[in-house]
Amino acid sequence: MLRAIATLLISVLMLFSVNIYSAVDLQKDIAQLQQQLDLSVNSSIPSEQEKRAIQQKIISALKEQELLQNKIGSLQSELELQPKVLQAIETRLSESTSPLPDIAYEITLAELEKRETQTNARVLELNRTQAEYRQTASQAEERQQTIREQLANLKFVDFSDDKPQFAENSDLATQLQSASFAEYNLRQQALELELLVLPKRAEIAKLNGQLLERELKLQNQYLNSLGEFKQVRQRAEAELALRELEKSAEADSEVQAIQLLRKENQQLSQQLRALLVDIESYDQERRAEQIRLSQLTTSFNLIRQQLELEVSHITPAQIQFIFENRTAQDTRKVSQEIAQLRLQRAQLEQRLNVSGDKQATQEAMPSLNKAQLRRFQNLLDDQKQLLNQLSDAQSQLSLKLNQILNIQRQVNQQISSNRETISRHLLWNPVTPELDSSWFKEIGISSEQVYGRLVQATEQPLFKSNDKTPGRIVLFIVIMLGVLWLRGYAASRTSLWAKQLGNVVHDRLMHTFKAVLLGPLLTIYLPAGLLIVGKNLVNQSHPDADQLEAMLQVVAILGWFLLSMRFWLTTPDGLFCIHFGVSEELCLLLRKLAYWVLLVCVPLIMFHAYIWDIDSDEMRSGLVRLVIFLLLFSIGYLFFRLWRSVPQINQIMKSKSWWLRAELWLSLLILVNFSLIVLVGLGYTFTVNLILYAGSQLAFLLLLTFMFYKLGLRLVLISERRLEFDRAKARRAEILAARENPDEEPPLETNYLNMQTISDQSRTLLKTATVVVLGMLIWAGMGGYLPLFGVLDNIELWSSVTSDGETALVTLKSVIFGVVVLSLCLLAAYNLPGLLELLILRNLDLSPGTGYAISSLLKYTLIMVGILLAFSSFGLEWGKLQWLVAALGVGLGFGLQEIVANFVSGLIILFEKPVRIGDTVTIDGLTGTVTRIQIRATTITDWDRKEVIIPNKAFITQQLINWSLTDSITRVVVPVGIAYGSDTDLARELLLEAAQEEERVLRDPKPEAFFTQFADSSLNLELRFYVSAMVDRLEMNHRVNTRVADKFKQAGIEIAFPQLDVHLKRN
Repeated sequence: MLRAIATLLISVLMLFSVNIYSAVDLQKDIAQLQQQLDLSVNSSIPSEQEKRAIQQKIISALKEQELLQNKIGSLQSELELQPKVLQAIETRLSESTSPLPDIAYEITLAELEKRETQTNARVLELNRTQAEYRQTASQAEERQQTIREQLANLKFVDFSDDKPQFAENSDLATQLQSASFAEYNLRQQALELELLVLPKRAEIAKLNGQLLERELKLQNQYLNSLGEFKQVRQRAEAELALRELEKSAEADSEVQAIQLLRKENQQLSQQLRALLVDIESYDQERRAEQIRLSQLTTSFNLIRQQLELEVSHITPAQIQFIFENRTAQDTRKVSQEIAQLRLQRAQLEQRLNVSGDKQATQEAMPSLNKAQLRRFQNLLDDQKQLLNQLSDAQSQLSLKLNQILNIQRQVNQQISSNRETISRHLLWNPVTPELDSSWFKEIGISSEQVYGRLVQATEQPLFKSNDKTPGRIVLFIVIMLGVLWLRGYAASRTSLWAKQLGNVVHDRLMHTFKAVLLGPLLTIYLPAGLLIVGKNLVNQSHPDADQLEAMLQVVAILGWFLLSMRFWLTTPDGLFCIHFGVSEELCLLLRKLAYWVLLVCVPLIMFHAYIWDIDSDEMRSGLVRLVIFLLLFSIGYLFFRLWRSVPQINQIMKSKSWWLRAELWLSLLILVNFSLIVLVGLGYTFTVNLILYAGSQLAFLLLLTFMFYKLGLRLVLISERRLEFDRAKARRAEILAARENPDEEPPLETNYLNMQTISDQSRTLLKTATVVVLGMLIWAGMGGYLPLFGVLDNIELWSSVTSDGETALVTLKSVIFGVVVLSLCLLAAYNLPGLLELLILRNLDLSPGTGYAISSLLKYTLIMVGILLAFSSFGLEWGKLQWLVAALGVGLGFGLQEIVANFVSGLIILFEKPVRIGDTVTIDGLTGTVTRIQIRATTITDWDRKEVIIPNKAFITQQLINWSLTDSITRVVVPVGIAYGSDTDLARELLLEAAQEEERVLRDPKPEAFFTQFADSSLNLELRFYVSAMVDRLEMNHRVNTRVADKFKQAGIEIAFPQLDVHLKRN
């Protein structure tokens, strides 16, 4: 109770002190308090320190009062002037605009350029000022909400809590409370005044913006007029110069130098004329882009304001506008033209710098008389003038192109900044009320609206012929005759292709391509007829002409696709049944479902497209909702029929994974369809329309991907059969050749990959390519209107500074792209050999080992490309990695030297091919067969079947024996020692007989035997014979030695052994 009374007394005291403070000179009080504060600056007494703190707070409050009083004064002045300013602006808006200055025909081009520059500067200034007014109006509207929040917070300010600890400072505390309360009142008064001023300030800013918009429009018109007049003058001058050059052609024809110069001037004049035409066309394009930018800005602002005001209804025209402007413009073409124009300007400047030297020309033309020389110099002056005009025209063209590029970038910025917001509001906000008992009444009202529109449309004929109708009818008849001929061709060929399927000799991938093309070609009569009707027979003055043309286009596309599907699903010789391996039962079911879609779903889609443009709440909630319900129930019937063919669908998928089972996906589709029905009942008709459109596109893309996969699988199967057939023929030819010529060497085995490896790698790459194609198709076809795809690009992870000093943002999209590219490159690198062998290398006549070298180099190239692309997506620039290069240099000098040497040696082995897979080599005392060549080391399997890893450097730096590099024939030397006294001639004959009796000893070169040495205990002979392969050396050595031992034994020739004669002598 006492606390409340004290608070009341303090408040009353504050109210009295406000008037005192308002009458006191604030500057005097602030100076006095500051002087007292300076006198007690060195005091360490607690009461004095508290006194100094209170004085500082009082000074701050008084200074704030002074600022608030100045602000209140300025706000009061602005509030008093606002009505007059508004009246003056409204008066200026009601007045007519001042006329544009006239452009006299006699004005020079220099004066035109001066006016154009001034007008451009004025336009830029107006745009800048207009942007400031927009910002002022926007800030004023935002400031009003902030002020209301501040006024609400001021009500909870309490001034009775700050009590001094020492009693001698109670007067200062009271003075502080009084100053704070006065500041509070002044702040509240300033905020209330500002709240009164802000609406008028925003209105004044908007009206000033309208004034500037009107003046800006006039300035742009004047600028366009200047540009048009300048183009007309430039073209007239160029035409005049060209005519003068043509008139002087006959007079100068006898002098070759003048004739050549005149031709150069003619070419320059024609270039100038072409440039002026380009300037005019690009100027028109600039105006069109500027109009589009203005329309985009206005329309997007209107739609965004409707969404911010929670107006859920968006008109069909606005929805169509959103879909038509969901894709950003491609600015690369204009950028390339600007770069090309810069190069041309540089060349022109270079030519302009070297022209016009009259004295040098006069000395170089001594054969010309004075008249001819004067004419020659005049032509040189004309040429220099033409070059200057060309330079000016190129500058103008560059300006136009840069303006177009700037406008296109602004358009793309508008699209990207508004697409996500609008799509989010439209997708997740209902556009119709929830389904209730009044729905049937809405259906009746909307039906009456459709009937009234149809009655109104019957006042004019729907179809009307024109002059082009007979020609188009003849064209349709020609198309029908072509279709009839194709029917006979298809009937005779499809059965033949079905019989040839799987035949390694007659089966062709072209048969499948022809079967694919026959579907659209045999059903082209439907889209051709409907398009001819829509473009030539529809009465353009009919109120429903646009809707009818759109519906005919929809029916033409859907009907063409569905009829083509029915042809592809023909049994038993159709594309899907024979070529793609789909069961006959499933093909028959899908044919029936395609017919159901054509007869039921397509008419519903047509009717939906017709009534969608009727702008009525009852129409959107009534008939539109009913048609969507019927369409969803029809789609549900399709899913129910497909459920019966689950085993056949699983057979096509050929996967045991649970997530690829048809039951799972059909259950999800049925659940999605049911959810869409619920969403339609809740009023999300626009969301359901968008999902159905995206779903139809996704189904079409899945069909294209399925056909792409099946075509690729057909190519792989055909290539595998032919490769296996070629290998079988090669093996058979080798067997026959070995039987006929047993002495010939067998060819080196070059099939480094077996058929199972080739098949696995090819199918892995095909599946990967299918997934990539599907992702690209979904991104390209559906990324424009689904905001989900733009979310990844908005998540910024980190940033990097480029070499130009600009900051490059690395988003989640770029990181995912880099990871995907790196994964695809690695996957392709390790599965590429099989595909290359299957499709390319088998068709090339390559030396042994070349195919393996090509596959290895492509593999490492793909890995490097993947790493570079991934690092680039991560924001890493290789130009900034000097430290990494230096570190690598140090590493090369120490630890990495051997690794790099082996890497380079591996490249040399792959290119020069001193060793190949399958070669028998001897290196550093090790002999074996090369089984694997990698970038760092090579694997050799010795005769004990041990795998020895040898660094590639050893094959380059050490002595290497390749027993099968160019010729696998090797010589075997068998040394034999016989006893002294034996018949050496007989021994030689027996050695030759032993070698010649063996079949695998070659006859050419023939075996040879030599008496080589008188040894200590024997007469040494050598038998030398040749074998065709390394595998025969050991066995032939064994067999020949056995025969030699038998023959020597039968002939009584003694094999020598070491003997020692000891002679004992006695002294």
